[in-house]
Order: sequence, then C-alpha cells, then structure tokens
Amino acid sequence: MLRLAAVATLALLAGGAAPRRALPPLVFVSRAPLPGAPTAVPGLGPHQRAAAAGGRLLMRASDGAVRALLGAGVAFDVSDPAVAPDGRRVAFAMLAAPGARWRIRVLDTTTGAVSDPWAGARDTLGADDLDPCWLGDSLLAFASTQGRWRAQYADVPSTNLWLARLARGTPTWRLTSERNGAEEPAWDARSGRLLYARWWYNRWRASDASPGVIAAHARGDGARDTVRVDAAAAEADTVANLWQVVSVRPDGTGLRLEASGLDGRLASAGYAPAVLRDGSVVAVAASNLALSPAPGALALHRFAPRLGHMRRFAGAALDEAIGYGSPRGLAAPAACAPAALPDGRVVFSWAPGARGDFGLFVAPARGGAPQPVFDAPGTLELDAAPLVARTTERRSPQVTASAAAPWPPTLADLRAPRATFRFLDRDVFAGSRARRGVGTAPPRVTGARVRFWATVANAASPHGDTAVLVREAPLAGDGSVDARLPAGIPMFEQVVDAGGRGLRSPSGAAHVAGLNAGAPGGEARCVGCHVGHSTLAVPGGR
Repeated sequence: MLRLAAVATLALLAGGAAPRRALPPLVFVSRAPLPGAPTAVPGLGPHQRAAAAGGRLLMRASDGAVRALLGAGVAFDVSDPAVAPDGRRVAFAMLAAPGARWRIRVLDTTTGAVSDPWAGARDTLGADDLDPCWLGDSLLAFASTQGRWRAQYADVPSTNLWLARLARGTPTWRLTSERNGAEEPAWDARSGRLLYARWWYNRWRASDASPGVIAAHARGDGARDTVRVDAAAAEADTVANLWQVVSVRPDGTGLRLEASGLDGRLASAGYAPAVLRDGSVVAVAASNLALSPAPGALALHRFAPRLGHMRRFAGAALDEAIGYGSPRGLAAPAACAPAALPDGRVVFSWAPGARGDFGLFVAPARGGAPQPVFDAPGTLELDAAPLVARTTERRSPQVTASAAAPWPPTLADLRAPRATFRFLDRDVFAGSRARRGVGTAPPRVTGARVRFWATVANAASPHGDTAVLVREAPLAGDGSVDARLPAGIPMFEQVVDAGGRGLRSPSGAAHVAGLNAGAPGGEARCVGCHVGHSTLAVPGGR
C-alpha cells in the first residue's frame, strides 16, 4: 500500500513557497509510480488508464493543510476525482484491491460516507469503469471498457462513455459508439455539451484494388492480419493515429470536433480536456500522439474557443519530427491533468525536473511560470479538482436511456439495425481556402458515389475487425448525399468516381481517416470531404 508520511500535517511544497494568491480547497490523488515505466503516468492513455499503482484520495484545504479523505483499507488505488456542482460530493474511480476492477464511487465530504451510485445495478462483465464526470447534481458520465472489444491499433480494451442517474437501481446506458476509445469526459454547462477524448484511428483506407480480394492489414504489434472485405479492398492506415477532443450533446447527437489548431496532427491532438472560464480548452498532448504504448514527453496545449489557435501552456515543447530522448532531443518538464479554477487559473500536474515525479502547480489561464501547490516526495500528485459549489450547473440535462444496439455491434446489427440516423452532406465537393487548416476538396465530377463502411468484430484477431460495405449512395447534382444508416455502429466513408475508383484531393484520398457513429434518431450534417471539412459551417445545421 502506498505510504504518505504524515499526510495530515503536510502544508507546503518541499523546497517551494505557497501560491501567492489563495486557492480554493482541492481534491486530488497521490499515486505510486508505475514500476519499470518511468515515462508512463497511471491513469493516462490506453495502456495506463486502469493501471494499479496504489494511491490515496486527498484534500488540500485553502490554508494548505492536506488530509486523507478515505479511511485506511477502503481502497488500494484511486483516480479521477470529480466534484459535484453542490461542492460537497466527489465521484471517483476506485480499485478495492489488486486484481479487482475499477468502479465508480461517490464520497460525501461532509460525512465521509462512500456510496455505490447504482447499488449493484450495473453488470459490467469484467469491465473497468473510469473517469467520472458530473452533468448536474444527479447525472454522471463515465468511461467504461464494457463490451469486450479491442482497439484496432493495440491489444487494449476499447472504451466508451456511459450515462446514469444517481439513484439506487438505476440502469446505465451507452452514450458513444467509438471503435477505439472514448474517455476523459468534461462537461461544459455553458454550451450544454460533453467534451471527451476519442482515439481517432482507422486501419482501413481507400484502395483501387479489385473488389472481393484478401487484403493485408498492419496490426498494432507490427504483425499483419488478412481480412476479407465485402467490396472494395482496404489497406492499413497509420497516418491519422491520435487522440483528439470532440463533443456531443447529452443525448449523443451532434458529434463535432471541439478543440484543434487545424495545422496538422500535433495541433489537432488532445487528451483529458478541461474547459476554462472563457470557453478555451486546455488538454494534454504527447510526443506519441496515440499515447500507445506510452505517451513519451507530455505537455499541456491551450486551444482558443471553439476552434482556433493552439499554444503550448506548460510542459514539453513538442515537435512532430523530433522526439524527446532521441539524439536530437533533450529531456523536458512534463505536464498533464489540467483543471480550471473559479478565478480563471489552471491547476495541473507538473514534473519540472523531467524525472516523472509529478506535483500540483498552478498557472494563469494564458500560461506563465507555474507556482507550486503540493508535492509529496516519491509519489505522483494527479487529477486535482476544486472543491467548490457551482450553482449554475446544478440542474442536470433531461436525457433518457439510449435505444442503441448492444455493444459491440455484430453483422446481424447491420442487417437489421434497431435504430438509424440521417447522414447529410450538403456538398461533398465544397471547400474553403479562407479558413486555415481546411484542405481543398476533391475535383467535382459527375457520377460520383459515396460508400458507407462499417467495422464489426473479427473473431480471427483479438484487436481486429472486418470492413463491411453497408451502402453505396449516388451524389445528387449539387454534390449532396442524404442517407439513412445504422446508428450506434462505427463507420467511415469514401468517395469514388463513376468507375468505382477512389477520388483524391491534394491532401489525399477523399476518405474518412477515422471512424464516426450516428446517434439513434439523430442527424449528422457536414459539408465537404477533405481535411477540416467538419469545421465548416453547415447550412441549416445546429
């Protein structure tokens, strides 16, 4: 068990002064480093999110005094504390003992009572529940590996976001249908949207090979599988492999890119987003944008609202071409786990000595020299959150359980979908050179069609899948396509000409580089088919 010497009396960072401006009470976790993994951070990324390091749930009072919030023996490890809008309750992920599964628990800080929010109503089938997030006083979102599907790139469980009311016996329901991963939710009460990090990756890409062939596909471990496709052959795509910040409405509709500098992969990457008072987003970036098998150098990037400039906030100065630790790179400070404070500042975890020993620091919203808050020697202080009431966020959005098909989907779900959504692209050939980061659309041709592909589990490979052609729809004379498609199933699209050959723009094939899914009864609107198309305004869109 992790030991924190005299934790109740620790007040100031060893070797540093307290912040010059007062801080509200902070709840956070203090965790042991992962053995043999000096650059890995417990709770961060697909390989470490459910790591069992050993840790404690702590609170730092406004006067700097730190105390434990859980009694001895209650938990072996803890992560991701989230404070309810009432400023009194804290939801967190807890590992009761080594070898157990992560579960969401709620602590009442006024009484010290710890409760199971669903009182055994949740059947997770051996899954881990992580990353709780409050949507008002009575609704929780969280990430879960329920479904036993493996990510395409690495042999790790896929995550998705789930929702549940905070009441005994209340069932949970799935909010997202991401193929590779959806985690680290963050609620933005002002916009009424739930931000999260998704693993944007698609092992399939456009190919002009003959239909019905056996195609080779690279696996995350470097080996290759062979998979029969239903129509046009597809090939491995290792270019778009990153975590990005997207958002949805509480009912799962309106999926959109939420934070991106639109200047390349690094400027589009983000994990564990935090929404600041002015609507900007601070998120984690890494030298390994996929965070798999380990993140490498870590930094915090700040994105202007909603899409716009990306600037480094703290941590390593990342470069897509030069990795820290390489002969051309230097060791650098690391930063992660950002959270917004009521006065506009950001509290985050920082390892200034580049040795992976994270402590809590605070900095202005625009960045600047971090000021120390708390650092216990030999442990990692992570996931800080202000223990304050937010009266404007207390009302939970009115949403009901989703009618999405069971997860993961099967071929039967494609043949007889339980729910559908509308896909509407106003003009596949539309483009905009006026907006930075938006590429040129493919050339306008007659007779073009859109192929809608779905991915379903492939029993021959534990982390593979099969690409299934769901539908091929002709484009209208104005370049639009309007199709009804199965909901709750990861899909991607490609545009082909009248002869069935893939169309290309200057930036590559007219083919979705990742995977999307439509919400049951929802509508997905876009314009264009090129890099940045989802950032363009859609006529009649919401």
